[in-house]
Amino acid sequence: SRGAASPIASTTTSKNSGRAVSAGLRAPLHMRCTCWARGTDGKSVTIERTRDTHPTKTPRVQVGPTLQIVFGPTTRLSCALLGSIVKQDSVLLLARTEGECELLRGRWPGAVVAVASETGDQSQFEWPEAVESVVIHGCALGPIHPTRPDWDRDAASTSRDLSWLRQLLQVYSRVPVHVVFSSSVLALGPGGERGYYAGWKCLIEATIAETAAQHGRARVSVLYPGRLVESRSLRRPASLLHSTYAHIARVMIASGSSSRPRRTLVGLDARLWLLLQGLRSAARALASRLSD
Repeated sequence: SRGAASPIASTTTSKNSGRAVSAGLRAPLHMRCTCWARGTDGKSVTIERTRDTHPTKTPRVQVGPTLQIVFGPTTRLSCALLGSIVKQDSVLLLARTEGECELLRGRWPGAVVAVASETGDQSQFEWPEAVESVVIHGCALGPIHPTRPDWDRDAASTSRDLSWLRQLLQVYSRVPVHVVFSSSVLALGPGGERGYYAGWKCLIEATIAETAAQHGRARVSVLYPGRLVESRSLRRPASLLHSTYAHIARVMIASGSSSRPRRTLVGLDARLWLLLQGLRSAARALASRLSD
């Protein structure tokens, strides 16, 4: 009888995935609750109960207190980033195509992968819930450098990414969100041959800031690295000026875990480039004034 049994353990398991679901999360369809109890005769008995819960649109996974979301999950920067966070936190990867989706599911089996629609409308996607905070890593938003100017293609991809970002901020409007955008030092002085790429970075940064301001609890950090390399070596002296992908990934993780937003240069080459840009601007301004 119920009064004679004393429960000693309890777990909840999904028939669909076979994985334990932590308390407080919305469970998938058809949950089987298995309890082990000890009866009056001293023998262990098993009680099973199956119940239906709310219908779900996509499979759910167990999520921790912090959800890490990654834009541009197939880039070299994201690979360095995911190597550190995928085993510690719940991760959601935002793929641009079905091909990327299959690749990511094989490479990062512990992460959830979502595919963006052509319009960026993800209203049918069942976002992970029961999180205390969200960190959004912008490893690649809009055009990926180096690229040839293609306005229609770049405008479409940027619009889709930013639309997805707006939906994320709406979905997680009740929890703190930290957006970490890896931009480029070129965005601080756009012009010349790389002005097209730098201009997109400026536009995306401004749009992220405006969108986050409407959230209320969102913070935005922007990193301005110079050239990124896989590794640095004395055999390649110029590489010592650059930042590695692993280093930028560590800076992104540190920025996302901080309660304060930051805008910072990353790498010695980024600092030198910005210094030279400033000196050139000052020289042009002085020359113009002297000519007058």
